Amino acid sequence: MKCTIEASKLDKRGQEIARLLGPIVPKGQRLACWKRLLNRHVVLSAYLGPQPTDADPDLWRFTTRIPRIRASYYERWLQTDFRQETFYLERAYLHLYRRSDLNNADDEIFALHCDPNEPQSERHYRYKAGPHVHLSTARDPLHHSHIALNNSNLAEVLSSVPNLTVALGSAIAMVDDQVLGFF
Repeated sequence: MKCTIEASKLDKRGQEIARLLGPIVPKGQRLACWKRLLNRHVVLSAYLGPQPTDADPDLWRFTTRIPRIRASYYERWLQTDFRQETFYLERAYLHLYRRSDLNNADDEIFALHCDPNEPQSERHYRYKAGPHVHLSTARDPLHHSHIALNNSNLAEVLSSVPNLTVALGSAIAMVDDQVLGFF
């Protein structure tokens, strides 16, 4: 398993998530992160304001520094053993949505994903395991493509949670500048 963490450190991971997402949050506001136990895994979901009630973490949206752009971020950690002492990161997903003026709906415009424990035998492993982006607004089949951000140093990025956190922080800074910076 890649990117493992002790169960006792998952609460601090929530604080790290809030720090990681800081660049895209409105000035003067700080995200909270709720740790939920669901069956044999833990979901850490970011939010602003009151704690959301939706079960699906993709529906937990928060305002970014661009008022008409909203975001969702969550990490899903699966247990490595039955004692639930250690967990591995299955996925870390950031989505950006543009709020429609017409019907107040959110349309996904961008996705930053990371699936560190994607099986190495899978065709997309080297593009999908580390931080990668999806062209959400592209038509089929392009929106399914995985544009890897750390292909040249993937083994190093996936060697530890701190290394992956650095890579995600760099990717979020890029999102702040190159995606939100154009609105």
